[in-house]
Amino acid sequence: MSARRILPRLALLLLLAAAAAWTVSHRDQINLAPLDAWLRSFGLWAPIGYVVLYVLATVAFAPGAVFGLPGGALEARAADNAAETILAMKVLFILNDPPYGTERSYNALRLANALADADTAIEITIFLTADAVACAKKGQKTPEGSRNLERMLRRFVGGNHQLLVLGQCMDARGQSGAELIDGARCSSTDALTAATAQADKVLVF
Repeated sequence: MSARRILPRLALLLLLAAAAAWTVSHRDQINLAPLDAWLRSFGLWAPIGYVVLYVLATVAFAPGAVFGLPGGALEARAADNAAETILAMKVLFILNDPPYGTERSYNALRLANALADADTAIEITIFLTADAVACAKKGQKTPEGSRNLERMLRRFVGGNHQLLVLGQCMDARGQSGAELIDGARCSSTDALTAATAQADKVLVF
């Protein structure tokens, strides 16, 4: 093998050896906090960045223990971020139809109740517009054994959930805020816009 090929490889080998020796001799002085903070800024991508960094460190013969502790912390943090993203899901239901004479609002509330049962951490917002504002009217009397939307809506007036009623639609139908079930809030188009922008899923009935 010619000297032209040997010298670059020998120089690279010496450079790697020097880097490894320096890392071992100064390992107690290495501050990984900035590195940890930088990788954390990538959020869910942090583990991938850590793997790339670990591969480069292995090529440079850096001791794995130096990167082991922050790596474990980053993986745990990534798992926490993923769990928080899933558990914080926000679902917005927009209802338009009246409480009776049609099945649409009833079916929407059936689905909302099923979601609330399936995941207690989910955040559900029920937004009543148009004729659906009557769904939140208190004192609804229905035949025994038949569905009652007032009772179904009471579940969504506290905890992780909220029940909002569009004030403009109430005014157009001569319905006042005093007629709403306890916990329901008279709201606005701006609030509906904000809720739509913040929701992970929007379902319209």
